Amino acid sequence: MKQYLWMLGLVLGFSQAASAAPVKDVSKELDQATHAAINVYRNQGMTGLQKAVNDCYRQVGYATPFCVYLDAAGREIDFTVARAYKELGRNVLPSTFFQAKSFGERTASFYILHQHTRKESNAHMQKIQKQIQKQVNKNLFPQD
Repeated sequence: MKQYLWMLGLVLGFSQAASAAPVKDVSKELDQATHAAINVYRNQGMTGLQKAVNDCYRQVGYATPFCVYLDAAGREIDFTVARAYKELGRNVLPSTFFQAKSFGERTASFYILHQHTRKESNAHMQKIQKQIQKQVNKNLFPQD
């Protein structure tokens, strides 16, 4: 819970600097959102992660990229965990919360606010997903 409150405080700080302009990614913010998602998942599971994403959007809104980063990290965690279970012979499906339709509906508001075209939005999402994927793999399933 303490980590969750820290994350919300961090988000509120970032939201004050946000405006309706083209997205300028901040690696530190992206890393912080990814680490926050991993910590919430470890401590509260997928349900806690879904709540954290919803709370972020509800409390901060769609102006800051932090919630999109948190959402994308949650999606990556969900898919990565489902793949890991599949490799173990267990059929654990990814959550519908992070499936394309639900995820797209949440993140679209951010991109619309920043006046991104669909092409720009998709390019931005692909860019951040690569960075998030590296962080999730490194920190959720560390290799010795």
